[in-house]
Amino acid sequence: EFRRVLFRSKKIVQALLNKNTEEALKITHLIHEKGLDLSQLMQEIAQRIRLFSLIAHVNPSTLNSNVNLDLTDEDLEECKNYNAQDLRRCFAISLDAIEQVFKAHNTLIAMELAILRFTQRAQMKEAIEITTALQKIESLINNRNYLPATVTKDVEEKKN
Repeated sequence: EFRRVLFRSKKIVQALLNKNTEEALKITHLIHEKGLDLSQLMQEIAQRIRLFSLIAHVNPSTLNSNVNLDLTDEDLEECKNYNAQDLRRCFAISLDAIEQVFKAHNTLIAMELAILRFTQRAQMKEAIEITTALQKIESLINNRNYLPATVTKDVEEKKN
C-alpha cells in the first residue's frame, strides 16, 4: 500500500504544481476511500516538493554528495518545468499542510484545503506585485521611504 501512496504522490505533486485542482482532489479521494493515511500522503508530497525545490536552487551534483536524492532522471527533467520561487512557495505550503492534516479531526477536509492553497496560489508575477504593495503600505504606515526589494534573475527570466 505504501508504494501506491508513493506512486500517487508523484501524480498529485504534478497536479498541485500545475494547479490542476480536479486531478489532485480525485487522487486524494481515491487514496482516502482506500483507507490510506492522508498524513502520510502529505508527508510524501512535501518530501517530493522539497527535493524539487532543492534541485531548483542548488546544483544536483552538489546535492547528491550531501542529500539522498531519491529521484530518477525523469524526475530531474520534470523539475526543470517549474519555477524555483514557485517551488519554494509550494514547499512552504506543504510544510504548513503536514501539520494541519496531521492534527485534523477530519484529514480529508484538511487535505482538500491544502490542495486549494496549492492550486489557487497566485502567479509569481502577481505574488511579487502583492508583496511590493504590502511593502509600500508598510512604508507609509511607518512613515518611511519605500525602497523596492531586488527581484531575482530567475523571476525576471520567467516574466519575459
